[in-house]
Amino acid sequence: MRLHLCRAVIAATMMTLSGAAFADVTVSQSNDPTVLIGEQFASLFGAEHTAMNAMPEAQLSALANGVSGKPRSGHLPGVIEYTDVFLATLPAP
Repeated sequence: MRLHLCRAVIAATMMTLSGAAFADVTVSQSNDPTVLIGEQFASLFGAEHTAMNAMPEAQLSALANGVSGKPRSGHLPGVIEYTDVFLATLPAP
């Protein structure tokens, strides 16, 4: 019985470690793993550059400068102020 248990443990261990060995072989086959990600970035930035060049000049300026509007007042409608009077009007839990 012990012999079968030892064989089962050894087989399970070998199967578990074979995944790690396969991963090491897969990684070592790639000479430069940054090449693929570099190509993906170049493709992404190329598409973004094309899209930005298609935009009108006024829209590009608005994106660069931001929206200029009136300065806001200190009071915003719909803002709840948690004062003692407000809390006293709430129903008890």
